Amino acid sequence: MLKVENTVRFQRKLSSERVIRASAICERAQKQPKSALLSRTTLGSTSELKRRLSTIILGILKHL
Repeated sequence: MLKVENTVRFQRKLSSERVIRASAICERAQKQPKSALLSRTTLGSTSELKRRLSTIILGILKHL
């Protein structure tokens, strides 16, 4: 029984660390100017940007 409780606690700790990591990523992205974000990626169009952003957001949400 104790092992199950420890496993649950460990899983909660992991998920909370993922949330903290994801929020830190979002904060860093908000602090950077948009031009710096755009210049780092090779974007062909606005739809390409939307596609990349949705892929990133979905990746973050999968890890929460």
